[in-house]
Amino acid sequence: MFSVVPAVVALYFLLVGIFVVRQNRGNLLAKTFCAICVTTFSWQFVWSILYQTKNPENAYLLTKIGWIFILFLPTTAYHFLITLSNKKSELKFVYFSYLVSALFLFTLPSDLMLAGVYQYYWGFYPKAGILHPLHVLQTVIVVLRGLYVTYLKQKTCDDYKTKSQLRYCVVAIFIFLIAAIDYLGNYGLNVYPFGIAFLSTSLTIICYAIVQHRILDLDRVFILITARIVIYLCFLGLFVCYGFFFLENDEWQNFYFFIAVAAILVLVCETYSYVIRRVENLLKVIMIRRKESEDWKDLLIRQLNESYSLDQLYHNMEWFSKNVLEVNLTGFFIRSDLRGNDNSSHYFDLLNRNYFAGFSRSFASEVLKSKAPIERIDYPKELEDLKSSKVFVPFIRNQEISGFMLVDAKKSLQFQHYEIFNLLISQVALTVDRILAYQEISLQKQELQKQEFIREKAESLRSLAGSVAHELRNPLGVINSAQTQINLVSRSVKSENLDKFKDKIQNLSHIIAESVVQANDIINLTLSDVTGKKFSSDQIINIDAKTVINEIVEKFGYENPEHKNIIKIKIDSSNSFNFKANHERFSCIASNLIQNSLYYLKNFPDLKITIGTEQKDLLGQKYNVIYFLDNGPGIKTENLQNIFNDFYTEGKNNGTGLGLSFCKRNMKAFGGDIICESQLGNEINGQRENGQRENGWTKFSLLFPQVS
Repeated sequence: MFSVVPAVVALYFLLVGIFVVRQNRGNLLAKTFCAICVTTFSWQFVWSILYQTKNPENAYLLTKIGWIFILFLPTTAYHFLITLSNKKSELKFVYFSYLVSALFLFTLPSDLMLAGVYQYYWGFYPKAGILHPLHVLQTVIVVLRGLYVTYLKQKTCDDYKTKSQLRYCVVAIFIFLIAAIDYLGNYGLNVYPFGIAFLSTSLTIICYAIVQHRILDLDRVFILITARIVIYLCFLGLFVCYGFFFLENDEWQNFYFFIAVAAILVLVCETYSYVIRRVENLLKVIMIRRKESEDWKDLLIRQLNESYSLDQLYHNMEWFSKNVLEVNLTGFFIRSDLRGNDNSSHYFDLLNRNYFAGFSRSFASEVLKSKAPIERIDYPKELEDLKSSKVFVPFIRNQEISGFMLVDAKKSLQFQHYEIFNLLISQVALTVDRILAYQEISLQKQELQKQEFIREKAESLRSLAGSVAHELRNPLGVINSAQTQINLVSRSVKSENLDKFKDKIQNLSHIIAESVVQANDIINLTLSDVTGKKFSSDQIINIDAKTVINEIVEKFGYENPEHKNIIKIKIDSSNSFNFKANHERFSCIASNLIQNSLYYLKNFPDLKITIGTEQKDLLGQKYNVIYFLDNGPGIKTENLQNIFNDFYTEGKNNGTGLGLSFCKRNMKAFGGDIICESQLGNEINGQRENGQRENGWTKFSLLFPQVS
């Protein structure tokens, strides 16, 4: 009789192990799980024979055979947990535990691990040897270590399904560890080794985790095994009842009787196909409903994750209710303050576009306490106007009712409907929080974009003001020079000699008028430059290099007329060329470059400026070039890449950093470009003895595509 239980458990583990491997070929987790099943089957199968044995010597041999599998069982459980947790760094300890078990295996022929057998009322049982406590210690260490690693994994895991898998398996292996209570029998305690119940419970929990949370593909396995367990237990119960009333004790102890009964039990159970088929069909219905419920949950989570506004959330829930749950959504209410209104006690129905006054404090407290759907028959007075619906589903967040939905159905609701309703209670509230956070972030983003737009406009205005101030210096200088000459003439001339200087005064007046026109042109072109206004085709004309450079140098507003002598023009009829540009803008570009060079005249009194032409071939493109070369201080090599950026300035007091960026923009608009080559003075010859810097050189080249 005592042999029946380990035999049934052994069969249970064997069937599960075989089905797992067949359904999941090549899966490492399936292999480690199968290792637990096979070692447990082998151990319990040997024990079922041991309890029937009458000869002590045979019993001692059987205990040693059974312990071949017992030695490796704790390590296989440890290996399963580590594989489940995907903790590869722990595998070295798993292999070490296998090695220790293998070393213990070599002690079995001696009395070091097992020192004989005890004879108890249920049969023979192994007696602990001197090394037995070491194996018990190994069992406790490796299983607890595996449980600890798996527990840590489930704590840090974000995925709900994986977390549930790990939790179930932690509980299952912990129960598996409790089966170590059977070791007490090895030390003389005459108590039937009921640890087998913990083993069966442990395997059942793992099977549930496998089916419920898809650790492995075992739906079919679960159905087949459960069907057979049910039918075996039914016939085994009938047999035990028969034996209790009609059999003598000595018949129970007969080994051959036990084998015959086991064979008859298997034969009857496996051939009673009608009952097995009915049980399998019942389990299939349960599994299909379970799978349908899981599919519903996955679809619901997707619908919620795809909701980015409250209206979109309502439409998704309406579609889900109608097409998946096959129920009618009769109301979808969100608390008013979550929609931007002030009243936090009212709820707005996104379906019917009306308001609901709210709940009493007692009803709200009851809802928050139960956190469950409420049936129509339990509706309180507050919901009298909503009795057309069948179920009230609240949305709860931070111990507050953030909203609720009302559902009606023509047919009766199933268990899986209420599972979805329970999920909606928390998940919709979380989705509302996410939507509100998303909307807040969107508003903040719009505000930042608005501020950035204002900042860019301010930068543009600053650039405009700087450009106007920068470009007006030249015509104002001309006006100032002309005005100075008029004053000198007016002081030195007498009234009777006024006619002599009439022509000169008229010429100076003409220069002033031209400078005023030039100043207006600069203002106009600066405004169009800042606003990004493009040239019209009639504003781009053919310009002769020699003519325009001579004109610019002649009309430039020098602080001292003698400064004009610093500039040397190396352009004549032989090397001049025509290029396409806007005349006013090109004049500003050239004036900018001349003015930049003249800035350093005080510190470099021997400054010379050379303006000439040449040809360049860059990246396979041929250009006509007008260059401006000076022997001023030069520019640091690391600064050359920045000089054309807006607001960049280096070594110039009151510089705006806008002149060269203006040149770059407009040369690009002409279809050309501007480049700079330079050498800093003290990079060539060091510094002079008086601390002044040596002359360097700077060359700006205006590149124009060659015109045929």
